[in-house]
Amino acid sequence: MSNWRNQLRKFLGETLQAQKDVAELLERKRELFMKNDLAAIGTLAKDEQAAADRLKQCLAEREKLLQYAAAEGLPSQSVELLAKTVVPYSDDEFFALLRSVQYQTQLLRQHNVTNWVVTQRGMLHASQMLEIIATRGRLRSTYTREHQRNTGATGGTLVDCRG
Repeated sequence: MSNWRNQLRKFLGETLQAQKDVAELLERKRELFMKNDLAAIGTLAKDEQAAADRLKQCLAEREKLLQYAAAEGLPSQSVELLAKTVVPYSDDEFFALLRSVQYQTQLLRQHNVTNWVVTQRGMLHASQMLEIIATRGRLRSTYTREHQRNTGATGGTLVDCRG
């Protein structure tokens, strides 16, 4: 069972480091979004790809470990269940590492939601700017009180498709 412990420890250590790197990258990206520094955001693409690749490697390693566990008749539903079976409960250091990975997973989810909200706000702002441009600054509802389409001088769309 110590071989399982070592493999799981190595996996969790690599996963934790990858998660911390991604969290740091997401935090930098969030700050750049807040500063509206589009040029700097563009430079993060290479780092984002490398971080995504690392997380994919961790996921592949997880799947491999769980497949090996299933082949040996061990719990293979999750790393946590496997660890509780093959690592002694007295190994506080190991289970602290496992809890750190779980905690970091929650932080990544929060970072992703935060970045999604910031992105959505940016898209909403861009949409509002396009509407102002399309209506020439005159806010006009698309439909009248009688439920008739109010196309006005602009045709009612960004691109007038009339022949």
